[in-house]
Amino acid sequence: RESIAGTFLGNNPRSRLHARVCDFHVTMVFLPTPGQVEKAGIGQRVRVTLTGSLDHPEIQLLSVALPNPAVAANVTNENPHITVATRTVPPAVANHMLRYAKPVPLARGSVAVTGVVGAYLRGSGRIVTDAKALPAGWAVLPTKRRSNGSPPASAKRGAGGGRHDPRRGG
Repeated sequence: RESIAGTFLGNNPRSRLHARVCDFHVTMVFLPTPGQVEKAGIGQRVRVTLTGSLDHPEIQLLSVALPNPAVAANVTNENPHITVATRTVPPAVANHMLRYAKPVPLARGSVAVTGVVGAYLRGSGRIVTDAKALPAGWAVLPTKRRSNGSPPASAKRGAGGGRHDPRRGG
């Protein structure tokens, strides 16, 4: 945790972290299908390369690269990143920011961190890093979206997304 925050602050020396520091992870797939969860490699140790930072008045993040092609092939997020902190906006705003703003390369070059592939279980707040520990019924995923684009309320019971979590194992 300290290395992620320290890398961000080292690249942005005049900055302070925003009020809401996030749980550092890379979202591989948001609301994955059962097949995507199987391919994600839950429990696998992976290397993530921190490549740049974006310091905005509302959100702070680190851009990342996934050097393992097998892991990178399972990522559907257009701009893999770690949301470091936010002020008033939800962390998902980072995806929007990365569509329109280019991260500044890290001053000291890229930094490698290691983590474990896991699944964030929506509603419980748990991160599972052992596929055998996924609860029964985890695959209750939305089959259609509401007219506003959000998943139906029943989706909250399913797996919320395969995530890399640097807090676990490295």
